[in-house]
Amino acid sequence: MDLPILGSIAVLMFSVILHEIAHGLVAFRLGDPTAKMAGRLTLNPIRHIDLFGTIIFPGILILMGGPVLGWAKPVPINPIYFRNERWGIFATSIAGVGTNFILAIISGLLIRVIVMTAAGGAVTHGLVEFLVLIAIINIALGVFNLLPIPPLDGFKVFTTLCNVPRRFIYTVEALGLMSFFILWMLLFLTPVGRGISIVIKKLFEIITGGVG
Repeated sequence: MDLPILGSIAVLMFSVILHEIAHGLVAFRLGDPTAKMAGRLTLNPIRHIDLFGTIIFPGILILMGGPVLGWAKPVPINPIYFRNERWGIFATSIAGVGTNFILAIISGLLIRVIVMTAAGGAVTHGLVEFLVLIAIINIALGVFNLLPIPPLDGFKVFTTLCNVPRRFIYTVEALGLMSFFILWMLLFLTPVGRGISIVIKKLFEIITGGVG
C-alpha cells in the first residue's frame, strides 16, 4: 500500500471521527448526554472505528478507483432530551456535514495562502497535496452525507425540514441494509453518481481555487 492511499485512509478516518464527534457535541449542548456517557466525545479512534464503514468499504472504493468515502460508528443520540425534538434532530444531523465543509474550507484557505506566498519546494508541494486531500475528502463526505437516504444525515435533515410523518420515517429506516444497496446503485449504476462527482469537483474549485 503506497503513501497516497495510506494518507487518504488517515484523512478519511480523522474526518469521519470529527464528523461523529460534532453530532455528539451538538446533542450534548442541546441537553442530550447520551454520547458523552457512552464515551464518544473523544478523539480516540478506537471508540469510533466501524470495521466495515471506516476500513473495508473505503478500501474497496480505493481499489476500484472510486471516491474515498466511508463512515465511523454512529454516535448515539436520544431526541427525548431535546427541548424541541424536531430542531434538535436537525441540528445534530447537520453538525457532522457542517464539520466536513468547515474542514474543507479551512484547507482551501490554507492552500490559497500557501500558493500565493510560498516560493515552492518539496515541503511546500507536499503540504499543498496533503491539504488538497483533506479538502476533497471532506467535500465528498459533506455532499455524500447530504443524500436523503437513511442512514445518512441528509435523510434526517430532509425529513425534519419537510416535517415528514414519523410513520414514514420509521418505515424507510426499517429497510436497513437495503438502503445501503440502494445507495450503492445510485452511486455506481445511475447518473446520480456522475452528478455527485460534478458537484464535488465544482465545490473543490470554488473552495481551493482549483489547485491540485
